[in-house]
Order: sequence, then structure tokens, then C-alpha cells
Amino acid sequence: MAAKRSKALIDRILKSITIDCLSLRKACEKEKITHGAFLLWCNQDKELANHYARARDIRADILAEEILEIADDKEHDTVIDDNGNEKPNTEWITRSKLRVDARKWLMAKMQPKKYGDKIEVDNQGEVGLTVKVINFAKKDDEDKNE
Repeated sequence: MAAKRSKALIDRILKSITIDCLSLRKACEKEKITHGAFLLWCNQDKELANHYARARDIRADILAEEILEIADDKEHDTVIDDNGNEKPNTEWITRSKLRVDARKWLMAKMQPKKYGDKIEVDNQGEVGLTVKVINFAKKDDEDKNE
């Protein structure tokens, strides 16, 4: 059964995407509708499509800020072992790196123009073409005269 579209429902989904940084699928599951239904609504309503695009932009910006927070958080980088020695907490450090990498990957996929890898093409070299035109009629006449 298709969900009944309402402004309140759409607002809750967009809020889940922006404020909670949920994927569209998770935001729709939370509201008991399919993400396909929401995308169909977006296809039918340009204004809603624009609001959804803006929500995704905001979510990507929030993820960018989270990357800085995760990368700067040193609170759990070390642990004290049974002998009282401070040691690196490799599990925490590895998980933090994974969290940063996952967010960077998502941002590059969600907003490639803003957060994707930049590819620069520098083509300042010259490209030339030499064309040689052969007049076959004249060449045939020369061959007959020989």
C-alpha cells in the first residue's frame, strides 16, 4: 500500500536526511514508506526535488564537519595497560580512520563536484595536422607521357 503524501511526512523525511544525516532509504524506513515512493514524488514535483537536493547538500556539509571532529578527537588515542604504561589504542585509531574514509567516500559520491577528486587537464601543447593533396589526374597524365 502506497504511503499518503503529506507536507508533514515530507518534512520529517527531509529533516531525517539533514539533521540526523540518514540516507534516504533509512529516513523513509523510519516513516514506513519506500524510498522509491519518495523518489517518485520527487520526479512528479520539481520543488520537492529541489528540497531533497538541498537536504543532500546539507547532509554532505555536516559529514565534512564530522570528519574534522573525528580526525581531531584524541581522547581515546591511548590506553593504559595492566602495568600502567601508556600505549596507542590502535583499535580506536583504526576505527577513526575508517569513519573518516567512509565519510570522505560518501561525500565524493553524493557531491562529486564539491567533494570529489578534481581532475585537471592542462593541454597547452599544440596539435598540428599536415595534409598532402595529390592531384591524381595530373599524376596519371605524367605517367602516360613517360
